[in-house]
Amino acid sequence: MLTRLLLPVLERAPAARVVNVSSRLHLPGSRGKPVDFDFDDPNLERGYNPDRAYKNSKLALLWFTYELQRRLDASKVTVNAVCPGFVPVTAAASSHKPFERWLMRSVLRHLPFATSVDAATDSLVFMATDPSVVGKGGRFFGEMKEIASSPESLDPEKARKFWQLASSLTGLAP
Repeated sequence: MLTRLLLPVLERAPAARVVNVSSRLHLPGSRGKPVDFDFDDPNLERGYNPDRAYKNSKLALLWFTYELQRRLDASKVTVNAVCPGFVPVTAAASSHKPFERWLMRSVLRHLPFATSVDAATDSLVFMATDPSVVGKGGRFFGEMKEIASSPESLDPEKARKFWQLASSLTGLAP
């Protein structure tokens, strides 16, 4: 909703960037419950699972990113998504069990696949400011380079369908 409300200002700028935070966890085969976005039950009211909710939200952000870029192709606004990496300290959310929170804060942050808060922040700053990204939109980045998103995230029909759903839920015109 915020992005949509800011669009008139962004479109007046000589160049503007929208950066959405997504995750590689939307990819098939990632750990935990698989992505399973049900357009008839987007809030998972018929079987909530925090892992699935997280992954579904990251897929939805990619649909939003790609659809918004398609709608803004004639403008100087670019829209991209970034995976900041696994940041265990910030991932230790209240939706996790106490042992899982302790594990993320105390152990996982020291493992090689973990990302520090500073490195995650660097990825976001890169997307917002780096000259190498000027004019590049509708892409997914990680570690300051373009990476592949899932085939499902690239489905333009699902992206349009999600756009309609999001517009309806936020009360904004499609």
